[in-house]
Amino acid sequence: MICGIHFALKQLIDTTNRNTSALLTFTSNLKDERFDPKIEVGLYRIAQEALNNAVKHADATEIHLEISQENVRIGLVIKDNGNGFRTI
Repeated sequence: MICGIHFALKQLIDTTNRNTSALLTFTSNLKDERFDPKIEVGLYRIAQEALNNAVKHADATEIHLEISQENVRIGLVIKDNGNGFRTI
């Protein structure tokens, strides 16, 4: 059985790729590691919202999602070429 945050995010990228013209890429140094379910759900929801915002609001044509683990730290990075917003 394939499970874990790596697999879930890979599926999210694949699904989003099928539903948008944006080019989505995914990198991960995780394999089938499992984390506390609250952490996995939180990471998934953050990634889901970020991808949705990049596609719908920023008009991004390229989006990259990366998840990595180094020792006890988990990093989630989402980069896109979409329109940003001005801060005051």
